[in-house]
Amino acid sequence: MSRERELFEACLDLPAQERESYLEEKCAGDGVIKEKVRRLLAAHEDSLATDAFPELPLAQEMEEIGPYRILGILGEGGMGVVYEAEQQEPVRRRVALKVIRVGMQKSSPIVRRFEAERQALAVMDHPYIAKVLDAGVTSDGRPYFVMELVEGIPVDEFCDRHSLTTRRRLELFMRICRAVQHAHQKGIIHRDLKPSNVLVSKHGEEIIPRVIDFGIAKAMGESLTDQTLVTHHGITLGTPAYMSPEQAGQKGLDIDTRSDIYSLGVMLYEVLVGRLPLDPSELGVPAFVAKLASRQTEPPTPSARWRQLGDQQTQIAQRRRTDPWTLERQLKGDLDWIVMKALEADRDRRYETVDALSKDLNRYLTNQPVLARPPSRSYRLSKFVRRNRSAVAAALVAVLAVLAGLAGTTVGLIRATQAEAQARRQAATAEHVTDFLVGLFEVSDPGQSRGESVTAKELLAQGAARIESELQDDPLVRARLLKTLGRVHLTLGLYEEAQSLASRAVEIEGAADADPLELAESLSIQAAAHSSLGEFETAEQMLQEAAAIRRKELGLEHRLIADSRHALGVLYWRLDRLEEARQMHESNLELRRRLLGTDHLDVGHSHRSLALVLFDMGEHEQARQGLERSLQIFRRELGDNHPLVSDSLDSLGLVEHQLGHFEKAHEFYLQALQLRKETLGEEHPTLAFSHLNLARAASALNRPEEALRHYRQGLRIREEQLGPDHPRTADLLESLAVFHARRGEFQQARPLFERSLDIYVESYGPEHRETLESFRNLAVLDALQGRTEEAVDLLWRAYRGGYAAKLHLDQSLFDPLRDHPRFKELTQAVQRQLQSPGLQSQ
Repeated sequence: MSRERELFEACLDLPAQERESYLEEKCAGDGVIKEKVRRLLAAHEDSLATDAFPELPLAQEMEEIGPYRILGILGEGGMGVVYEAEQQEPVRRRVALKVIRVGMQKSSPIVRRFEAERQALAVMDHPYIAKVLDAGVTSDGRPYFVMELVEGIPVDEFCDRHSLTTRRRLELFMRICRAVQHAHQKGIIHRDLKPSNVLVSKHGEEIIPRVIDFGIAKAMGESLTDQTLVTHHGITLGTPAYMSPEQAGQKGLDIDTRSDIYSLGVMLYEVLVGRLPLDPSELGVPAFVAKLASRQTEPPTPSARWRQLGDQQTQIAQRRRTDPWTLERQLKGDLDWIVMKALEADRDRRYETVDALSKDLNRYLTNQPVLARPPSRSYRLSKFVRRNRSAVAAALVAVLAVLAGLAGTTVGLIRATQAEAQARRQAATAEHVTDFLVGLFEVSDPGQSRGESVTAKELLAQGAARIESELQDDPLVRARLLKTLGRVHLTLGLYEEAQSLASRAVEIEGAADADPLELAESLSIQAAAHSSLGEFETAEQMLQEAAAIRRKELGLEHRLIADSRHALGVLYWRLDRLEEARQMHESNLELRRRLLGTDHLDVGHSHRSLALVLFDMGEHEQARQGLERSLQIFRRELGDNHPLVSDSLDSLGLVEHQLGHFEKAHEFYLQALQLRKETLGEEHPTLAFSHLNLARAASALNRPEEALRHYRQGLRIREEQLGPDHPRTADLLESLAVFHARRGEFQQARPLFERSLDIYVESYGPEHRETLESFRNLAVLDALQGRTEEAVDLLWRAYRGGYAAKLHLDQSLFDPLRDHPRFKELTQAVQRQLQSPGLQSQ
């Protein structure tokens, strides 16, 4: 070893302030050697600060290292090379093999760091940390160790490539936190956490992160190796953009787990915003490290950094499947507080553990107060409301609807009659309602409920019982509360209960000679419940009656008239009366624009409902435009976390699916499902619709196991929530039957087809579109199974019901029927009808 190399390595074992006097003593006036050693030290420090090594020897092309056959180079670092290798025995597998660079085995600090990394990995056992499999020494004396081969891409790149939403990014980050927390529990500080050291891969639907490269890890409490692992004063270890202030300073021996927390904070910032909180390239690395060490850096909050990005916002937001405005709302508030607590320059003010950071992220995702944010009464109340959406929505809707109804009725009566006595009666009624509601919701107080959790359904059931028992002397108040609770039950998917409550309100108001507009409202709620239960004829009668009352009382240009017309348009669509539905929605959209403006929430409803009709009429591009407009309105008025947003995402998925864009459709469906779970819970009936759509998309993408899983989840929800004979249950039964039939599983398909057809006939009648389509689907199965007569009979039934245009008899599915006389006759009849639409079959 050369003289200057010996002095260089000796200096590495000394504090920075002692090196100059040591060189003066050892060099004895030899300024040339002294200067060479100084240059080596400067290059060494710069290399560690920039995560590179000066004048690195090139990685050698090798065929074998020990018992491992080298396949190629995976990466190169400051002290070693990582090869992809193949192990032949005792098992055959691909591995990652890390070996010290040629010549560096003579450097004791490098060898110590290398051995420390191997030992750090060896003591850990976690699914998100790469495992050590073997170790050895090459023929030229270089130590190596073998790890499992981690396939993946850096976490920030993975999140953007797969367009993960903010929620999914946080869920992934919490997994990374679990890995780092495990390392800390094993007494290991990573000290170089950054996106390139967290590789992420996808296995089916599961996202797997792996923390790698513990090359500058530090042990807590005891040495990682038999030798002493020294962190030299004055040498900065780590990557500048992600290192903590104490890591950048001159007190390396004082680094603890909170240094990793700071690095995680930088990574979290970058994953959320798409930019670093502080960029070393703007100042230059040495200046940046100096400012960081002296705590002169003050990064902006994530939301503030976001606002600085200007034209870049749209592209970054798209990678998170949202828009710039929504992403800013997500960042502002709790996430700002969480990230900035992790990035505190004073480590005593950071999270004490990685687990504490992870738990605060979980609190954010579950709408609980985060510990990073100073508590306030209003903040905790807002979190309680978001965490208990169903119960609080029930309470607030009831209170607000009742009070708003009372206020409106009071004003209306005063204007109509100018009767002071009636006004006083309304005021007394309001007092009765307030007292009742206060008593109803006392059960949510822990002192009253004795610590037991009360669900929204239980709370509403108690309220309905008390309304009937305690308000016998005031029928109008009783009716108003019953129909309000009916509306809440509709929102929660409790359709039978909603129908019963609204029906009782109609009965009471009819007998008590109530305000006609109150009766019309009760009829509308009752109609919505009947429609949700598949009882469409009854629903239409009630909607027409309510609309007639409103026209008589209010004229034609009124918001309530628009509400009635909208409900009728939706019902026509469900009854497959598409042209009537289209005309109703188009005219009603213009009415709502005149009354409410172009950006009102009700206008968004009209855009979406019209788009669904246009979709069923085959006008897919117009449907897409309407859905995008409705989604824009819903997000602006309601925020991202609302059921209407999930409905619009689902509908956009349907359009993409119809256009053959199955992967894009799957993404929309998955977003809708996740949002519905957040806002409605795990068992709401509308979740079944998301599962059905995801199943169809997965089937189209040739992912049968995923498809079957979603079919079964959706069917279970509908059977439990809506009943086994509901037409929406039939939708899922038939879709599952088609899935089995396409896979040749005819025995599983037949009972599903037959059961769904029976439900359609009972619910819709023999000539509804769903029933006719079911006739055709069962006919296809009969044809494939050689049941020729049954197949032809079903096709004729579908034809006579008006399904000629959608029979598609030229498809190869019907080849087994080609020679059947009645099939030939049917084919000719269909051709005649399609050529002359006015000609009806006999």
